[in-house]
Amino acid sequence: MPQHPTTVSPQSAETRFAPVNPYARKVAALRMAFLDAVSEQDIREMTHLIVFNAKAGSLEWLKFLFRYAIGTPRPAVNPDTLAAQEFKALQESSVSAEAVEKVCNGAPVGVALEVCRQVHAAREAEFRAAVPELAAAPSSNGRDGIWADPWAEWSPSTDGKHGGCDLETLLDRLRDLRAAGGGKFRA
Repeated sequence: MPQHPTTVSPQSAETRFAPVNPYARKVAALRMAFLDAVSEQDIREMTHLIVFNAKAGSLEWLKFLFRYAIGTPRPAVNPDTLAAQEFKALQESSVSAEAVEKVCNGAPVGVALEVCRQVHAAREAEFRAAVPELAAAPSSNGRDGIWADPWAEWSPSTDGKHGGCDLETLLDRLRDLRAAGGGKFRA
């Protein structure tokens, strides 16, 4: 599934709200379990088996060994464009001083993610306090259950047949809640 782009240009606005992979954490956990189950010694022993079979004359094992040890052969270099290719490689391998400064002054992604989680939890608690219908619902942060949607009766229809109200009624309800809370939370 496509992921959110890091920057959104007008040309890519239609992909702005594309869904992210809901199984990414699950796949990461499975890979971690796989890596935990395989030791360096296991890899050494398997590699020795591959080399042994290749030396024994098995063409399939020889191809496998070459494919992973050496890699696929690259196309021949054109001597007439070698200088241009080298210059392009140098351009691609350098970064601007501004980019270095931006990375050095930025927050590490783990810290930024934790800050976002904390802010989200605080905003959720503020919203729940302002909306009585949400007080009894489980949290949406995934730590204590899946959010049973107390807004289902207020959800607008997406197909014209289902849903508790139209969009204007939902917006009126949100405006009333904001006014009742003194405009404390942002919708």
